[in-house]
Amino acid sequence: MLPSTLPRPTGCNPVHFAAMTGLLALLSVAYVVNLAAGWVTEAANADPRVTDPRPVAVSVGRHGFSIPANMIPQPAQRVAGSQHDRLSLDLSWPALSGYTGEATGPASWITVDLIASSQIATLGERLDSVYRRLAASHDPRGPAGLALLDMSQKIGSGDDVIVFETGRADGFIARCLTPANGSARCFRDIRLSHDLVVSYWFQRSALASWGRMDRRILDRIDGFRVGAAIPADSLSPAR
Repeated sequence: MLPSTLPRPTGCNPVHFAAMTGLLALLSVAYVVNLAAGWVTEAANADPRVTDPRPVAVSVGRHGFSIPANMIPQPAQRVAGSQHDRLSLDLSWPALSGYTGEATGPASWITVDLIASSQIATLGERLDSVYRRLAASHDPRGPAGLALLDMSQKIGSGDDVIVFETGRADGFIARCLTPANGSARCFRDIRLSHDLVVSYWFQRSALASWGRMDRRILDRIDGFRVGAAIPADSLSPAR
């Protein structure tokens, strides 16, 4: 049965009610915006690496490789069958394995780039023509049995040096930089063929094991190769 009388008024001022309703709406909007911002921040900070060790077939220029997915940090470069001018890899040191999800410091990783280019002049190719001429000083008894060229503006500052193996035209050579803020790192590059260069960055503290490190990295890259390089004139435009 329907009530015979209307409900009694609450006594609430309509203006106050409207203000309370507006405040609740603003709080709801603020909550949604804050939640969305959290999602955006989380997505931006998400680690793009994967732990999947299954190999992915990719090409660098005309050279084919089969590389574990957890060594390729960039999602766009983990696409099977994709072709690149430059492919970046992250390898742990000293295991030279891929990402497993375990927290490790930056000193535990070596960044490797495979570059399809015949135009790049490697460190070794510029040693005599550039670095020896521009060096501020030369020390034949540098670190880890390597000779040293000081490329810094100030002699003896040691902020920018070339270290190299003497007695071999194709010997080990690296450039080591010590920034004002940050850890000292070294860069090494090698020409694998006339149109393919491999380069890698490593912590300067690993320079003591330069021979072992260099051999193992080159062996690992060689193990990723798949078949012979395809003819250059049959390549489609690189993506």
